Amino acid sequence: MNIDQLARLDLNLLITLHLLLEERQVSRVAERLHVTQSTVSKALARLRSALGDPLFTRGPQGLTPSPMALAMAPALAQWLRDADQLLLPQGFDSRSYQGQFKLALGEYLGVAVMPALVARLAAQAPGICLSAAAHESNPLKQLAEGELDFAVQLERQHYGAGFEVTPLGNIQPCLLMRRDHPLARPAQVSWQAFTQYPQVRLSVGDFRQLHFWQQDARLADYERQLHYVLETSHLMTAVEVLLRTDAVMLGPPMLAVSPRLRDLLVGRDIPSADAAPLNTLMRYVLVQHRRTQRSVPHDWLREQLLSVCDLLN
Repeated sequence: MNIDQLARLDLNLLITLHLLLEERQVSRVAERLHVTQSTVSKALARLRSALGDPLFTRGPQGLTPSPMALAMAPALAQWLRDADQLLLPQGFDSRSYQGQFKLALGEYLGVAVMPALVARLAAQAPGICLSAAAHESNPLKQLAEGELDFAVQLERQHYGAGFEVTPLGNIQPCLLMRRDHPLARPAQVSWQAFTQYPQVRLSVGDFRQLHFWQQDARLADYERQLHYVLETSHLMTAVEVLLRTDAVMLGPPMLAVSPRLRDLLVGRDIPSADAAPLNTLMRYVLVQHRRTQRSVPHDWLREQLLSVCDLLN
């Protein structure tokens, strides 16, 4: 450990770097830190000088990290989590704690996250019981009223002042279909071929409130050109329809690599009706109401959630 080098570096700059890697937008980092965009830009300039690397370049979609910044990201995130754990009161003992927490997360997110989370709790906090709900009608209201502890969801356009929203990562959705589907044969699916097949829509609340649908102005127009035969909030129902029909579904690629589904489903890139590719990143966040921010058990479980949600990236 080079103490002299660390002593010369303002460690607050590393927090700024971590947020820039998460947000890729100076304006969003300024909002989260409650400072001006100029302050964030000056912090980035100091980081570049201290580390001897440009760290980010500006592009049409925001900031693009340099190879050095990308290489630093995992260790930096872990360092901040370790620092957060260090600040927890030493009296908290996860192994002896007894309690229940209620989470809201979609079924497909549960497939990716819950096995790892339950295994972690079994080893570190056997007295914790989780209640996971996939179809809560108003999770933000329930978080505020104490009916939920955490929600893992696709980012919405707006959250109230009482919520802490932590980015978890971005996932590029894909077209999901059965492995022997006609569209599975070509490596690249054309828009014309795509529109000839029926569609299944896995309902995730009000799609129009989700950040995903604001990513590309063409998405709403494209959606009107598709023929939907089923809209459902039941994951296994949607999967069974895909397996037994020629329907296809826009969804997260984690379903196609799930141990139980990877031999049955295949994912393909989403085609575009014109030459420009669609910007369809799905941005996931962890939402917590501020009423639980000073709760040590909630802080501890939040760190476990952040750790297992690294699997989303």
